[in-house]
Amino acid sequence: MKHGGSGCNEKHKLKAGMQADACRRYEKGEREEEMHEETNEEMDEAEEVELEEEEKKEAEALTQLPSNGVEAALPLSATLPDPDRGCPMDGCFGLLITAVMAPGSAWRRNRPPLAEGRAALVDSTVPGIHSRTEAAILSIPFQLGEPCSDYSLDFAAALRSDPFLNQFHMYLPYTWCVKSCDPGFADLSHPCRGTNETCRHTVQENRQGGQPTGKPCEGSCWRVAIRHYQESCKGTNGFMIQVEEACGLSDGQRIEAILANQLRLKIFRTATVDSKFSHYQMANVSEAVQSWFNGDCRGSGLTSVPLPSYQC
Repeated sequence: MKHGGSGCNEKHKLKAGMQADACRRYEKGEREEEMHEETNEEMDEAEEVELEEEEKKEAEALTQLPSNGVEAALPLSATLPDPDRGCPMDGCFGLLITAVMAPGSAWRRNRPPLAEGRAALVDSTVPGIHSRTEAAILSIPFQLGEPCSDYSLDFAAALRSDPFLNQFHMYLPYTWCVKSCDPGFADLSHPCRGTNETCRHTVQENRQGGQPTGKPCEGSCWRVAIRHYQESCKGTNGFMIQVEEACGLSDGQRIEAILANQLRLKIFRTATVDSKFSHYQMANVSEAVQSWFNGDCRGSGLTSVPLPSYQC
């Protein structure tokens, strides 16, 4: 009997030991899971801090803009202040398209509407930038008080990366010039065609120094600014790239096309059925512009540029 009792005790001890081991393993697993959750929380907090620091740096860049604009070769994340402070460059010559428009940037995540007039400065240190004498103007859909679409921002970023198209000085005046003599801002029936004679704003409001031939200023009607830079493009044998999204041209773009046709400025208008844009599609635009230049720039009318289907 004692021998049997000893065997039972051994079994009980073994069972108790197995249960204790199981409890220890369970507790160890719980601790490891808790440590894993704590690690994930710490990583999330670190990412939030990094994001806040990134946005803080970009905000600080606004207060540190030098007066000489492009010559200072600002970092790619730098952006311009609102139009009430005026443009630091000669007639806002050469605004646009930097890494602030790249996917994931703080500017893209929190991009302001056009009413705030923010634009980006070209990094003059990038090889190939502005190596040609011809100038161009970019037309994207816009509505006062609304942000640019992701499609247009992706298009602009791809344009800057294209080895041929990034050689041209590119204008985007209405990123800073957002005033209008038209109460509806982009009413097609409004008579303003960007000239001193048709604009309801005075010459003093529209032109630097109040001179009839002066450059646009911070109080300019946007149509006056657009026409001025279209004339600059025409004078350098340049062109306009017009981004037509799947929903069609905006009324503002239709007005831009009217002004360009009056000046006989060459227009390259994209055509798509997609709501997204990928950088490889820019090749069609680049080839169309190159073909025009290879043909001695014959023809000042509209050239439609169909884009291939979007692929990830």
